Amino acid sequence: FVMGQKGLFEAYISKWTMSGGVPDPVNQTIGAYIYKSNGLAQGSGWRFNPENWTHFTVTVSFYGNDTNFRIFRNGYGTFGSTVNGTINSNANPFRIGSANGSTSYNKFTGSIDEVKICDTILTADQIRCMVYQEIENNSGNVR
Repeated sequence: FVMGQKGLFEAYISKWTMSGGVPDPVNQTIGAYIYKSNGLAQGSGWRFNPENWTHFTVTVSFYGNDTNFRIFRNGYGTFGSTVNGTINSNANPFRIGSANGSTSYNKFTGSIDEVKICDTILTADQIRCMVYQEIENNSGNVR
C-alpha cells in the first residue's frame, strides 16, 4: 500500500508476477484500484525495476457516474481504467504508507521522495514537465 483511502481508492506497489504466477525476481508493479459500491475492485498496473528512480503519477477524474483513472510512469502512460457506475464511499482517512492499520496490507517500505496532491486533473504534458521538477518553497508559497 502506498497511498489512498482503504476500500475506495488505493495505489500500491507489489511484486510483479510473471505468467504462471511466478514472482519476477527483479521487477515490481505500481498499480491502483478503485472500488465500486458493490465492493468489487477495478484496477490497472505497470511494471518497473525498483533499482531505478521512477516517477509515478495517478490521476482520477469523475464524469457523471463514471470514474476514470490513469497511471503514468516517468511522465508517460496509457494504462488506466474506467469504472462505470457508483464507486464506494466510506469514512476511512486518506493515508500514505499504511492502510488504516489493516493486517491484510503490508506497510510501504522504501523511499517516497515527494508527494503532490492537486485539485485538478493534470494533462500528460503537465505531468511530463513535473517528472524532474523538485518541489520548491518560496517564502511559504510551495510550487
